[in-house]
Amino acid sequence: NMSPIMQENLAKYNKMKSMLPEGAVRQRMSADGCSDAEIDSFFGSSNTPPPPPPSNSASSNNNNNTPPPKKANTPPPPSNPSSNAAQPPKTTARVNLLADINKRRIE
Repeated sequence: NMSPIMQENLAKYNKMKSMLPEGAVRQRMSADGCSDAEIDSFFGSSNTPPPPPPSNSASSNNNNNTPPPKKANTPPPPSNPSSNAAQPPKTTARVNLLADINKRRIE
């Protein structure tokens, strides 16, 4: 008493049923044009969703043993934004070189 669509795709639906959640297979069958009664008979149940799992006070607590996310290790902002904090400290050799360059520019 199956529709031609159901007969033609039965192997496909069985394969999907073994690999995917029931809801995904139901959605595909519905999109293919199967009636709700055919879909229910394929799964051997009514279309009512399963009852929610029982509430357990121990499971309602944060019991998943995952640590909280770590904060990014970023340096603090400079205390004076107008100062050029990106410059490295000047060494004697560098100071002498810069002085030499500036002297040549002036000449």
